Formats: sequence, C-alpha cells, structure tokens
Amino acid sequence: MKHFIKPRYGSGDGRTYLLCLVLSAVGLGFAFFDSQPASADPERSPFASTGSSAPIVIAGSGSGTANGDYVSDGSGLNTQYRFFVEVPQGLGRLNVEIFDADVGIGGATEATAGRDRARGAFDSSVNYSVFNPSGQSRPTQFVSGNASLPVGSDNAWLSLIDSTGDFTLDQFGTASYSNNNGFINWSSDWIETGDNGSPTSGQIQITGGELRIRDNGGAVSIIEREANLTGSGFSSATLSFACRTQNVEAGDQISVEVSANGGTSWTTLETFTGTVAATTRSYDISGFVAANTRVRFIQISGYTGTDSFFVDDVQIKADTIQSGHWEIRVDMSAAVTSGDDLNAFGLRAHDGTAGAGGTELNIYADSIFSLGVNPPASGTNSRSYTLFPYITSGCDCGINEFDYDSNRGNTGDISLSSPSGSFTQALPSSSLSPDNTWRRNSISGWTTDSRSADYGIWQGTADIRSYLVSGQQNGNYANLYINRFASSGNPPTANPVTNAFRIYLPTDIGTSPAKPYLEQDMVHFAGPNPAIVGQTTVQRIVVRLVNPSSQSITFTLPDKVVRSNVPGGNAAYGGNAQVGQGVLISEPAIGGNGDVVWNPGVVAAGSVTVLMYDVVVTPISSGQRIPVTATPASGNGTFASFIDETGNFAQNRATYTLGPLCELAVVEAVSIPFSNCGAVNSIDPATLQNGVQNAAYSQAVTPANVEIYSGNLPAGLTLNAGIINGTPTQYGTFTFVVGTPLNPVSAPDGCAASRLYTLTILGPTAGLVSVSGRLVEQNGHAVPHAVITLTDGLGNIRYARSNPFGYFRFIDVPSGEAYILSAEHKRFTFASELINVSDPIDHILIVALNE
Repeated sequence: MKHFIKPRYGSGDGRTYLLCLVLSAVGLGFAFFDSQPASADPERSPFASTGSSAPIVIAGSGSGTANGDYVSDGSGLNTQYRFFVEVPQGLGRLNVEIFDADVGIGGATEATAGRDRARGAFDSSVNYSVFNPSGQSRPTQFVSGNASLPVGSDNAWLSLIDSTGDFTLDQFGTASYSNNNGFINWSSDWIETGDNGSPTSGQIQITGGELRIRDNGGAVSIIEREANLTGSGFSSATLSFACRTQNVEAGDQISVEVSANGGTSWTTLETFTGTVAATTRSYDISGFVAANTRVRFIQISGYTGTDSFFVDDVQIKADTIQSGHWEIRVDMSAAVTSGDDLNAFGLRAHDGTAGAGGTELNIYADSIFSLGVNPPASGTNSRSYTLFPYITSGCDCGINEFDYDSNRGNTGDISLSSPSGSFTQALPSSSLSPDNTWRRNSISGWTTDSRSADYGIWQGTADIRSYLVSGQQNGNYANLYINRFASSGNPPTANPVTNAFRIYLPTDIGTSPAKPYLEQDMVHFAGPNPAIVGQTTVQRIVVRLVNPSSQSITFTLPDKVVRSNVPGGNAAYGGNAQVGQGVLISEPAIGGNGDVVWNPGVVAAGSVTVLMYDVVVTPISSGQRIPVTATPASGNGTFASFIDETGNFAQNRATYTLGPLCELAVVEAVSIPFSNCGAVNSIDPATLQNGVQNAAYSQAVTPANVEIYSGNLPAGLTLNAGIINGTPTQYGTFTFVVGTPLNPVSAPDGCAASRLYTLTILGPTAGLVSVSGRLVEQNGHAVPHAVITLTDGLGNIRYARSNPFGYFRFIDVPSGEAYILSAEHKRFTFASELINVSDPIDHILIVALNE
C-alpha cells in the first residue's frame, strides 16, 4: 500500500470531503529558516515516481514546539510517531517500505522538491523500528536515517523489513548450546541426555560449526531444544536442518523427533539409517505448534567410536507472516537526535509486489499525524493531504490540531465527509489553531434520533499553506488527531492519544480502505406515528453489523459480542428479538429493561448481518424525548467487540470495539421516518380511499411486498401482493401499520419502510348524497354570499356558498357519518350544528343569531 499520502487533484465524485482529524503538532512557519529557491507546485509535480506528493513531515527534538511538531519535540511529548500495518492471516511475505528514509542526503534540493529541510546544515537523525504483533522487535534492513544513510534512500522507496516469516535458528557458529541466530529466540538451551552436558566435549558436542552426535554404547545419546511457537504467533511451522554422516556403518540409526508438549510424548519425523550424504531436510510440523514445541535427535542404534552424525542450521520457521498489527515507530525525539531538521517520508506495506498484482496492506496512524509544506523562494506553497479517519462511536468527535498558524492569514483548511457523503463539515483557516496553540473543533450532526449511522471510514482533506511575514517566506508544519466523545482536553499527554480514532492512509489508488462498522436505526411498527402523550407506540430496533473488508471478523463468548441496551424510563422491551446469524445470548423480560446480547460468530467478508427487537414507548408529556437505546455516556451504549480482520486472538490491538453508538430516541409529536435506511422508497399512497360496507373494495399499495405489521383490516378485506381488496363486512374506522418485510430472512440488511394507515368503511346505507338548505335572517330574509362548511370526523372540510336567495348545496357527501355544519358571513353570526347524514337532506334551515 503506497501510504505516502496522495493529494487530491480534483473534486472526484463531486463531494466535498472533510477531515475529522486532529492537528496535533504541525506548526509554525519556520520563519527563522532561510528562504529556499522556488519549487514547482508539489500538487502538480510529484517528487516520486509513484506519484506521491504529500509526505509525512516530522521534525527533530530540538526544533521547538512553535515549529509544529509536538510529538518529537523535547518540550512536547518527546516521543515517537506510531504507525500500524494490518497483516491478515496467511500472508506469505511482509514488505514495509519507507520513501526518502534519509534526512538530507539530497542537500538543499530536498527542500525545493518538497522533502527534507535543514535549519542551517543537516544535523538530525531518525530511527525506524518494527515490532511484530507479540511486541517483539524485529531486525530491519536499516535503522537510522541521516544526511548520509541509508544509502540509496534519497527520493526512493527502500525496504525497512522484508520477511517471509519469523524463525528460530541455531547455526552452531560458536560452541554454545544457547545460540540464537533467528528472528526469535529458542525458549531453552540444547539439553543433552546420556552425555556430559558440555557443548565442547563428550559424545555430543559442537565442533567445526556443526553439532556432532556419537554414542558410546551406554546410555542413549539424545539432544533436544524447545521453542515457544504459539507465543511467537506461529500458526504453522516448518522444521529444517542440514545433515551428513561420517564413518558410519550400515546399521547405524539416528531419528529426528518432535513434541508438542515439552517432551512428554514424541513423534518420529524420520529415521536416518547408514550413510547420509550432505543434504537438507524439512518437515511440516504445523500440527505440533505449541508453547513448548521441542525437537530432538536421538540415537537408535550404533554410532559408536568415530561414527558421527552432523547437524547444522536447525531452524523452525513460520510458514506465514504472524497476523495482527505490526508496529512501525519513527523516532526523532531527544533519545535519537537533538537536531531540528525536517524529515519528510512516506510509508507503504505489501506482500512483496508494490502496485498492481500485489496485496497491499492497510496502514494507520495511532493517533497523531504530522503534515507540512516547505516555502518557495517567493510567494507561497500549499500541500493537500487525503486521509481516512475511522469514526466508529459516539454522537460527536473532535478535530484537534496544533500550530496551524492561522494568525498568519489563510494558512489552510480542513474538511470532512461521512461515508455516505450526506454529512460534511469544513473548517476554514479562521477556525484552526494559531501559532504554538492547540485547538479542538467539535463535529456532530451525522446521526439523528431515528438513525445512528454513517460510522466507519470517513474521508477528509487537510490543506496546509506556507505564508509570508514581512516578506519572509515561512513553511508551515502541524500535527493532527481525532478524538472520541470521551477524550480529555488538550494538550495530549502521550502518543497514541487516549480515546482517539485511528487515521488510515490511502490505498494504492488513493481510495479508502474497507473496514467494519456498526449502526442502528428503527422502523415504526405499531401505534400512532408520531407518538402521542398517553398512547403506546412500538418501534423495531435494527442493529446492523457490516463487514465490507476482504477478511472475516470473529465474535466469541464471553465478551466479544454485540450488546444493545433498553434503558427503561418510558421505554420498555417489547420482545420479538431476531438475529441474522449466530445466537441471541440474552434479553430482558417483556416490559422490562436491560441488555440484548448477541453473538454473531464469524461474520464473513463482504457481508451484513442484523439484530432486531421491539421497544414499547409511552410518552407522558408534550415534546418528551425518550431514548430507546442507551446513550454513550451511560456506559451501556450499543457496541460490538470482535477479533478484527487480522484474526489474531492474542493481540489486544486486534480486538476492536465498534461503539458505543449515539442513542436512538422517540420524541413526542415528531414522526419516525417512513424508511430506516433511506434507500428504501416510502410506502404509497399517503392515505387510503374510503370503502362501503358490503361493497367491493380495491386499493393498490406499493411496494407490492408490504404486509400488516400491526392492527387489523376490516373483516372481509385482505392485503395480498400489494392490493387491499375484498368486500368489507363491517363498517367503521380501522387503523393499522403496513410495512415491507422486516426480519433477518426477508430483509437480511435490516432495511424496511412502514406507514400508518386509517381506513374508513361507511355504514350499510352509506352512499354519496346531497346536503342542501337555506340561510335566513331572523325576519326570514335570505342571507346571500355566506360561506358554509361541512366537516367530517377526520377533519376533512367541504365548502359551499349561499346564492342570492340564501340557498346552498353540497353534493357527493358520503352518508353514514356525522358532520359539523357551520356558516360564516361578514354581517351575521350562525351557530354550528351536528348533523347525521344517512340519506339526502334538503330541508336544513339556518337562522342568523344576530347582525
């Protein structure tokens, strides 16, 4: 993966991207640096053949925090930057490369090309180190970068580590039973049985750079050694060695054996009989990987006198790279350098094939990222970074940035876009930090009461610009990180920052990595919508777990589960819990509150699975907001804890927790949206036509797969294939909720739409009739030009106007109902009256009350 951050050359799909990052230590404009010759626009003229043009830029510990690096600086955190490579199971080779790993080999031309920059002469160094998921340091192809090392690193990619797997090895280069020549150490020395225990004398000894085994006809000659393979992350292993014989007889025999229980029992891999020409052997011992795997050589017969069996290069090697999160540390703290130069570098990780045809690996910064731009000889420069923060919890996050020098004018901006693109937020230069100062901007609003979604990989851009002070060109350098909802205030006290989100680097083609995410929403299932004081409604909660990555993730008891909570307080558990896969572990009692716990098991790559259950809500006051899932601050918010895509059960970092999610809530008098996912169309029509008892009825409802969620149709009517039809045998007003199927089988993604309907069936004599009458004064004279209204029980209003003789008429009035008849006139007042319409009416006389 070319994790040398790539610029944005255009608007792409037209969305404005924001960066929910925190600028932690980038910095002041280096006003005291000498001006440099003008350079080409770094966004248009990449300085590496890969096209990378936005390097990570850090400074030596002596630069001062006012120059933008709060992490490395001796008066800041004085520590290293930390990056992690996600290695999945089964990877055969791991290659981590650094771009421009030196600090100043190219001299002054480095600064003009947008890379390293000196304060005076280059005098700084940087250390690069690699740690496997077990926390063990791994040998690297170089350690330090400075003005002369590593050779060949300037403006080029150079492998920091290129491994095909960890291994234990004894090359017998010294006469010692404690030699360790591999990436990992043996867990014991060689142990002799039947001899004197010395590596330099006896029947078994190291001589001439080989292990020699003989026997004297007494106790059996045995030598063995142990390795902790599971502790080193081995999932498979191969034992290999070189061997030969000397002066042996046809019946001489030695066996090589392996044990998975520290030598309690042994399995023979091969028995060597008679003469063995110089050769090598290898054996698959994956079935013997253990914390106390042992190998031994045991004399079976012969090998007396000078008969000798020689062994060399005994190795146990993992067949694949240890899965998990490999750590890359980049250190310019006071422990490494007192210099003040700027080091611009890039990162990428892959399976040995960079670019097309290879397997690129995700890299993320935890937690602070550093960026910057060098000044030109005249005018100003700018640089654009595209980054991908992994926002997985809370109702808000914070962009924290340090020393963006906003007090020097327009020194850059930051923007952020949610995964769907429906939420964006931009921070102009005026909102960013001034010189040598931390600033936090809170970001919220991507969730709603009915839908807590848009978690996962966000996309952001951070533009940073140089500036002028009294005509002097100044570079600009800064740090950033993104905090979770529970993060402490600035300044940070460590890197990684507690309660900060990871910041992922772009893929080879500049796009976002694919990472799992969790979201929750709800569908109206029963009762009024919106909720009304004193009336009960039912919402179906959907907790949706999405794994878009190319590897599975794993849940396992007792603690790696999905948990949602019904908080109580006018919200009660309504049951009907269903899961898309795995097992529902526990749920509250109906009418109670508490946790709904789900173990999904193994969630496959590219899949979606759901948990659904009902919550019953009864508002008791106008405008009341009732949480139906717990808030993040309560400690009970919806979360999912699992073994991530690396499949490493032993590494703490490989257990990730999505959530706690922002709570869902029902608000009295506020409608729940018709669709919980947004992509599902609402159910149509908005209202149903009236029917007549004992008369054929037919009403189309779309989409065609709608079903009755709650309530009942009038007797004689059914809903089938999107049609309400039949002959109603009862009259009255009927309320019910219809929706698209909402269960894990019919809706595996948990997306649905619903609508509350009211259907009126008119009585036995019902039909369409006319209602007419006359308006008069108290003396019997006609009242012309009055407005007469006829209002039914649902509030529907019909209008008529009296003619010059005071007469009015309503036509096509449904019979079988009661109506309110009212009249308005600019001179006269009339009393409203209730009329029951069963047949045509033509004799209504309305007399004015006064003039």
